[in-house]
Amino acid sequence: MITSKKEYLEYISYEKERYYACYKVNNEHKRILKFLKLYRKNEYYHNCHKNKLLTFILDKKLEYYMVKYGFHLSINTIDKGLVIIHIGPIYINKNVKIGKNFKIHPMTTISSKLGSDKYPTIKDGVWVGPGAKIYGDITIGSNVVIGANSVVNKSIKDNVTVAGAPAKVINTKGYHQYFIKKD
Repeated sequence: MITSKKEYLEYISYEKERYYACYKVNNEHKRILKFLKLYRKNEYYHNCHKNKLLTFILDKKLEYYMVKYGFHLSINTIDKGLVIIHIGPIYINKNVKIGKNFKIHPMTTISSKLGSDKYPTIKDGVWVGPGAKIYGDITIGSNVVIGANSVVNKSIKDNVTVAGAPAKVINTKGYHQYFIKKD
């Protein structure tokens, strides 16, 4: 959660660095970065500013881009280091809590089970493949890879890769084994 202008600028800088470190930034990534900057600015204004008119304008602008790109991301749910791989439908409920360095593909839903008010908690360094569904009162550990089209309805320990419906551990290579370059 952004609580100061310094922290807001830090989030923006960090997320921009993550895109340039991971991808040859093309027009789609530039649009996503522009969206993320607006998303973080909206979060900053909600948490730190008293100017209700400007906050309202930012809300409407963010809402426009969320509809345009198919994103449903509530503010104050995702920590620093969010990377959205492609434009497309992504739904993250406002009660979900997500840690640092979270990467997500389109066609993904993170929410509660039907009729429940319990939501997932996702720790740091998680990569979510396209089409994954994560729901219920569960915790996804740090350094986890969730495969494409997986259905995760049980807690996942740290440093593993899961896939399938329902998701099962397929190996003990976590996020860092796949995505962090070794020197």
